[in-house]
Amino acid sequence: MWTTPYDIGDEGPNGGIVFYDKGDYFDGWRYMEVMLDDWGPTIWWGVMIGAGPTGWAVPNPYELEQMYLNLYLNDLGDFQGDVYWSSEAYCCWTNTSGRSDVENRLLSYYTSLSFGRSANKASGMRSSHVWVLDFDSGLSFDLHPNEEAYGRLIRRF
Repeated sequence: MWTTPYDIGDEGPNGGIVFYDKGDYFDGWRYMEVMLDDWGPTIWWGVMIGAGPTGWAVPNPYELEQMYLNLYLNDLGDFQGDVYWSSEAYCCWTNTSGRSDVENRLLSYYTSLSFGRSANKASGMRSSHVWVLDFDSGLSFDLHPNEEAYGRLIRRF
């Protein structure tokens, strides 16, 4: 357990930038940090296959949104004003259960906290498109995996 408190924008223990604090330690972590450098622009599989050192992963849509809100909008992290990949197929964020989009995001987020997840369990991906976030406009949309966008890896601690 980390005893040093971190603020958004601080350097994390692995040299990244802290972009999320969930308030308390549980499930073995409290904070998230993002690597300093972009990957890309590259195709989605380029980000997935090159998914860096152990413990680092491509962010899911909620995590990507937190990077946008907590870092990019505060001019932290040296992000491009461009499109960034998430780890999720676009279909996974549609509302098919009667829950709100926010409820679906939170449910998906809290049920996917294990960093052992693969990119949509790539062999079983149900969609030919991936969820992306445009850091210039703040809009999310789907992008075919063969198109190019930027990528950043994150880790929990």
